[in-house]
Amino acid sequence: MPVNRPLYNQLMRLRTQMAFAAQNIYNSWEQDEQGMDAELGGGGICDEISRAVGDVVVRNIRNADTTEGGQEGDDHSWLVVYNQQEAYGVDIPCHIYEKGGGYSWQKMQGVHFSPNDIAIWEVPHPEPGW
Repeated sequence: MPVNRPLYNQLMRLRTQMAFAAQNIYNSWEQDEQGMDAELGGGGICDEISRAVGDVVVRNIRNADTTEGGQEGDDHSWLVVYNQQEAYGVDIPCHIYEKGGGYSWQKMQGVHFSPNDIAIWEVPHPEPGW
């Protein structure tokens, strides 16, 4: 990784806010005894967590863009944050807050996100040639 990583440093400083945003999503997730949520059905909340983390980034880092990470058909949604010089994956791994797969996820009870739950790693730039 390059020595000068301003975007990475900014993301690291936002981990507390990201964890707080994710906690709000997790706290509002309600499943019945069959594992169904009124809005999400049997799906998990990784898409909502990724969007909440992205909102924190967009509100706090002016020169950063976001896009979805992963590939078509992945069971888990995560975020790519980038500017002209840097690109990083940003995620809270789903095994921390839910279990299952596909469209059958179960909420893990008693989860409390911390800044250390936010994974940040270098990824290929989503716009080749930058």
